[in-house]
Order: sequence, then C-alpha cells, then structure tokens
Amino acid sequence: MLRGCRWQVLLFLLASLSLAAGLVWRATVRTGPDQQNGGNSATPAGTISSRDHVAETATSGNVAVVDAGIPTFREGLVGSLLHVNPLLAAPGSLEAEVGGLVFEGLMRLDNQGEPVPALAADMAVTASGLEYVVTLREDVLWQDGVPFTATDVKFTLSLLQAQDFPGDPDSARFWRTVEVDVLAANALRFRLSQPLGSFRDRLTLPILPWHALQGTPPARLTEHPFNWSPVGTGRWQLEALRPGENEGPGQVDLRLAPTWQERTGGTGIPAGSRLRFVLFRSFDEALEALAGGAIDGLAARNWQQQKALLARANQSDL
Repeated sequence: MLRGCRWQVLLFLLASLSLAAGLVWRATVRTGPDQQNGGNSATPAGTISSRDHVAETATSGNVAVVDAGIPTFREGLVGSLLHVNPLLAAPGSLEAEVGGLVFEGLMRLDNQGEPVPALAADMAVTASGLEYVVTLREDVLWQDGVPFTATDVKFTLSLLQAQDFPGDPDSARFWRTVEVDVLAANALRFRLSQPLGSFRDRLTLPILPWHALQGTPPARLTEHPFNWSPVGTGRWQLEALRPGENEGPGQVDLRLAPTWQERTGGTGIPAGSRLRFVLFRSFDEALEALAGGAIDGLAARNWQQQKALLARANQSDL
C-alpha cells in the first residue's frame, strides 16, 4: 500500500506548487460544501498505542487541519500503530508500511517488484552463489546527520541473529544461517549456507542505526524510545505522532527528509512536504472521512473495499 514513491502522493504534492498557500485540500471523493464546513464526516478512531513520545496532541475529534503553506497529503489507514520500527514489524502490517517510508534496506523493490540498489552501490556474487560482497553508498546520512556505514548493517543483522530477537521469527531464522563480515567502512561480505536466488530480496531488510541503539539487548528492543522517535535514512522522517483524546483518533505526520533530498537532489517533491496518516477503527469510517473531505486518499486492501471505493466515486459523479 505504501511501498515505493507513492505516485499518488507525488502527483498530489507536485500539483500543490500551483495552488495558493491557503488552499484547502479536497478529498479524492467530492461530496459538497460540508467538507469545508466541518460537516458530519466520520471521526477517525484508530489509536497510537504510546503517549511517551508525542510531539503534539489533537485537541478535538476531527483530523488536525493542514498547515497553510505546507503541501500535505492525508491518507486514511485502518488499524492501530504499535511503533515505527520496521525491524520489529510483522510483514504487511501498518508498522512495516509506515516504518518502510522512514528506513531503507540495501536493496529496494521497484515498481515491477524487482530488487534494485538502495543503500547498496554495487554487488559482486561468486560463481558458487554462496558469497555476496556488497559495496555501500558513501553519500548516505542518517536523518540526524551521522554517516551510514557497514557497522549499521552488521549491527542490524546481529539483532536478528540473536536468539532473543523479538521480531519476525521467520526473518530471524533465515539470517541466523548467514555469516556477515565487515570488510571496510563501506563494504560487507555475506556467506550463505546454500545458494539462494532470492537473496537480493532479503536485502530489502530495513537497516537501523548502530549509534542510536548500541548496547540495547535484543530482548529489550521493544521497550526502546527509538521505536517512537526513529532515525532512518529514507525519503520521509517522523515529524509528529498525534493521538487524540482518550486514545481516540491517531495521526502520524512524516516530512520529506532533508538528508534524503540532499542525497538524491529530490524528485520534484516540494521541500518540506508532508505525509499525514490518519488511523481509523474501520474501513467504513475511513471511507466516510474520505467522502467528507477529512482525508485525501484511502487504499483498499481487498476486493470488497475496492468495490466500496468505486461505488463512492460513482455516486460523487452523479
């Protein structure tokens, strides 16, 4: 749902360049003047499960307004967000999807689902298929300005290889079969127990910063404040977590990371752009919020949800 550049977000943010700073963003489904007057749109009701690292708290049941002058795309998500650490996330979970925007792996999947370099610059494979030597990019900074190195990769994999790692057990079991050696500050060697054609896909694993988590026992990783104040290398960085009153509406704000913008030169996204994820208890509540203009986008996870979105869009065009 959130993988890659999110072409909808790119188009939305690029379009914002031609709009006045005070423009009120409209939802994908148009429903009339109520969307600008408060209306009777659904109140988002998903939750963020920790209050320890909240930068700002919503003061009402409504979705926080978009700040004037900051291009913002508001997307509805269904469910609760337990943390923003993709290494601890179950595959396909909200934690994996949101965290995947903040962090990067050595490889990433392109729009065709093929692994291509991300933090890796080059890769050499032996004829036996048992050894991979990966050279890292040397222009990558963590979002706090610390350089990214092979130590970060080794550290991340050592967490997974620990017997008390609290994350995905299948991923942990695989990485315990791989020997990882640091060859230089920008190079590592991976030794496999047997050839694996999909090893490049395994290298999409998100890398965590050694300098932020060093000394943390793997079993205590779930308790670390880093889970709610993450530092990644990715396109987006955490700006704020906004749980609502009485654990009501939840909201996650990401801003375009200056470190990523500097490294890549950007992709036409306005500097400082924001992604705002609003959490709902159910798809129906999120769909009502979309129709009422409280959010700009909503992704369907199954055919039933797709039908509901199409029906709502058809109604708006009548």
